[in-house]
Amino acid sequence: AAVPPTAAAAAGLLVLLTAGPATAPRGAVRAAQGPWRARGGSVLRIDGDEIVGLGPLSEAADGRLSCRLAGGPAVGRGLSSAFCGEPEISEGVAQALRWDDGDVWSRIAAPPPFEFDRFGEEGLLWRLVARWHAVGTRRAEARRGEARLRSASDLTERLEAEGGARLAAGDVEEAWSAAAEGADRDAFQALREEVLLPCQRLLQAPNLVERASLFQESVALEAMRLRLTLAASSVDDAT
Repeated sequence: AAVPPTAAAAAGLLVLLTAGPATAPRGAVRAAQGPWRARGGSVLRIDGDEIVGLGPLSEAADGRLSCRLAGGPAVGRGLSSAFCGEPEISEGVAQALRWDDGDVWSRIAAPPPFEFDRFGEEGLLWRLVARWHAVGTRRAEARRGEARLRSASDLTERLEAEGGARLAAGDVEEAWSAAAEGADRDAFQALREEVLLPCQRLLQAPNLVERASLFQESVALEAMRLRLTLAASSVDDAT
């Protein structure tokens, strides 16, 4: 018998929570990890070699940071396809990022720890957080793909119902682009609420006890989402 997707997700969660760590970023990219607030108030996050929602991040030979925009809403607002910035690093951690477009980002919370006692309580907690973060990120990407597929199916049914010829090629492309952007936007919002904001609160917590309590709350919410998904799946099967 096939394993239900939710059961497979639960099994995958256990595997990822006990897996080894991913390769840590280096240099200025590593120093810039974590959540930031732009001068205009927008909250952004540097996760690995990417500014989430903007594009890949790399370090140039002179130590400056460079981000290549991956398209989407940011480029649509008139931003160039790439921009560079100077990190202000103190004791290995960037406290501010000064970009060549004049914007300045200020750090909101400490970067995630990449070095710790892996066999102590602190190390155990951060390993669990890292794996939980990976699960949430993959889940958001899966939702994005599912929403895009559903949008394509709905558009196909609409074309068939209307005879296809009534919609010009440009109208079809515009409808698909709008649906895809909506799927991307909803997926990022889910990622922000379910993963990024909880991780930000963990990084802002002053001690191990509070971090453990916050993580316990996040895991409890995760378990509730799984139960709701299972319940919804059971209702769909029954109908």
